[in-house]
Amino acid sequence: MVWMSVIVITIAQFAITYLPPLQSIFNTESIPFFDGVLIIVIGMVFFAMIETEKQLRLRIISLRHMNALSYPKERV
Repeated sequence: MVWMSVIVITIAQFAITYLPPLQSIFNTESIPFFDGVLIIVIGMVFFAMIETEKQLRLRIISLRHMNALSYPKERV
C-alpha cells in the first residue's frame, strides 16, 4: 500500500510539472532533464544512506541482544 501511494504521488508530481494544462493551473514550469536526473540521483543516495544506517542499527541491536543472552550477569 505504501508503494502504491508513492507511485501515485510520483505520477501526480510529474503530471503537475510537465502537463501544460496542469502547469497553468499550478503555475509550474518544466525542469531541465539534467536537473531531474540530479534530483533522482541525490534521492537515491539519501535512500541508500538511510537504509544502510537502519541495517547497521538493527545488526548492532541484534548483536547486543545475543551477547546479553550468551553472557548472563552474575548474581551477587
